[in-house]
Amino acid sequence: MMSDKIKICHFSTVHPRTDVRIFYKECISLAKNGYDVHLVVADGKGNDIIKSVKIHDIGTMPNRFLRIVINPIRMFFQVLSLHCKIYHFHDPELLLIGLLLKIFASAKVVYDAHECYSEFFLQKEYIPNSIRKVFVHGFKQFERFIGKQLDEVITTTEFQAEKIIGINRNLDLISNYPLPEEWESIQKENYSKKEKAICYIGSISEERGITQVIKAIENIDCTFHLAGTYAYPQYRDKLIHLPGWKKVIEHGFVNRQQAADIIARSLVGVVLLLPKPNHLISHSTKIFEYMAGGIACLVPNFPMWKEIVEKNACGICVDTTDLTEIINALQYLLENPQICMEMGKIGRQLVLEKYNWNTQENALLSIYRRLLTS
Repeated sequence: MMSDKIKICHFSTVHPRTDVRIFYKECISLAKNGYDVHLVVADGKGNDIIKSVKIHDIGTMPNRFLRIVINPIRMFFQVLSLHCKIYHFHDPELLLIGLLLKIFASAKVVYDAHECYSEFFLQKEYIPNSIRKVFVHGFKQFERFIGKQLDEVITTTEFQAEKIIGINRNLDLISNYPLPEEWESIQKENYSKKEKAICYIGSISEERGITQVIKAIENIDCTFHLAGTYAYPQYRDKLIHLPGWKKVIEHGFVNRQQAADIIARSLVGVVLLLPKPNHLISHSTKIFEYMAGGIACLVPNFPMWKEIVEKNACGICVDTTDLTEIINALQYLLENPQICMEMGKIGRQLVLEKYNWNTQENALLSIYRRLLTS
């Protein structure tokens, strides 16, 4: 613990104030280790103090264009007025603001790249296909130019780091592993009392394989717990017409405890991301949470997932474009709860020993100490 609190600021125009990575992991970890932590967001819910983190709200914008154009300007003046030692931002649209802070504030500036954005933008339909490749190329050059001017760049996976290596001499990895204390209440489950159910918790969209899951369970005796918000409202209209929809229980947005409860009563957690460029090099936080909750995982057969799930026998990896393969895997798992139990035990132990936030908290604190002494 430090005797004099050092003032730091995390800021985002995209993520909510209680974003798991930004708030529950990074901000709270820094606050409990003696930093004076400020979080600036744009969610329209007003200022607040939660778990010693001071939250400042610059308000919302009615559409994506205004959010991208206006909110960064408002964000710049808000965070500059806080006079912090370290500014830590989380959105690619704030890259220019990061550079301006480097110029006008006597502070260190950190870019936290949650995704490999050059790959991420390749699959975004709101960017016209005719200019998408040109836009992505331009963004890569822009990101690299500004990244070199900053004091630190953080990524979430080794695969992402390899994609942007050279962006900054200080490039570090902070993985999105679960908070172990959230899963302490889940003990060895009595599998005879578990539902014959699978679950998915997160953003609900076509690219996350939800259509494939609902098609797969059409002729399987099970329940599908679906929790989260729809990326596009019209996507739900498409799903409800699938025959397998009758087996879906919709939970809507759930808090951390509700998510844990859903996982605890399911046999299998699914994340069937389609093989889009950005998915191939990204970790889904939900996979680690399924593991922490002690349930078997059904995930894509991407190399990085096979290395964790298949190598350690804590789930099954499938080709997410092959419906028959998904059906066979789900049937096998649901008909063999004892195997699910063994997979769940292995996954939970891996999280307790290796894939947990405590290891990443130490890495984050080390980065901050280095920035403040350099």
